[in-house]
Amino acid sequence: MSEEGCKFGHVFEVNEHDSGSGADLRSEIKKGNIASLEELSDELDDEPNSYLLRPIMGDHFKMLKLSADSQGMPYNLVLSAADTFDDDLGYEVPKTEENIHISPQSQIHQQFMQRKQEAEQNVNQTAASLSSLRKDKHVIEHDIRKLRNRVEAIEAGSEGDEARLKADFIEMVDGAMGQGQGQGDEGSMQFLQSQNIYPSIVADFTEMDGLDDLKPEDDDGTGKLAQLPENEKAILKKKWVMYEKWKDLFGSEVKRRLKDMKKELQAKERGIQETKTQLEPYIRMPRP
Repeated sequence: MSEEGCKFGHVFEVNEHDSGSGADLRSEIKKGNIASLEELSDELDDEPNSYLLRPIMGDHFKMLKLSADSQGMPYNLVLSAADTFDDDLGYEVPKTEENIHISPQSQIHQQFMQRKQEAEQNVNQTAASLSSLRKDKHVIEHDIRKLRNRVEAIEAGSEGDEARLKADFIEMVDGAMGQGQGQGDEGSMQFLQSQNIYPSIVADFTEMDGLDDLKPEDDDGTGKLAQLPENEKAILKKKWVMYEKWKDLFGSEVKRRLKDMKKELQAKERGIQETKTQLEPYIRMPRP
């Protein structure tokens, strides 16, 4: 209201919105239909227990600030304040926020700080555990991809994978036979080649597709390696039989390992979800 239109002796600034308690009265004052305290009082005769100026002041908020040396008194007052303001004083009481401030000199402040530090420590430990689980999961996923590719290659029987399997057998299996028994690798193909006993035996073994390669064509063989000395062919035959048995065991072992890795991945994923659940109460943000 402007001072010219106000007959109360004071200048009042009311909320400009036209909603909430007293909106009709504020509108009438602005129009000039209510120009004195007497006229306002006449309008409020039908509203029992109403203070004279409250209806024209608009919706407003009150902050209640308390201080006390004990926990019980402030909480009791806060819990009863809504009913006191609502029933006894005629206010509408929407609760918007509740805060508590504890003096650093009080014992309860120390207790709260100790709990806060314990909570932070729990969060840090749980977060570190979560990070470790995620790293383990990534490593397992990488190993699973490698094992899955190896299984698919073995089942497909590609030439590239067959050559890799032969190389693994020559280096890790055949070359390690006899160790711990005083024989070393003297019976391995690599040793026979290095000693120039059978210089081409490693290449001949790598070239083999089966035992038929050691037979001549007139003996139902392919004749591909039939020209080799009989002693070398005997060794190659023995090595090939060992290789076939190892390859079957190797393929089964890879499949078994792949199955175990999948179970381990599921366990890590469950651990990650459980750890997130443990963290949730500490990091949940309050909704506005």
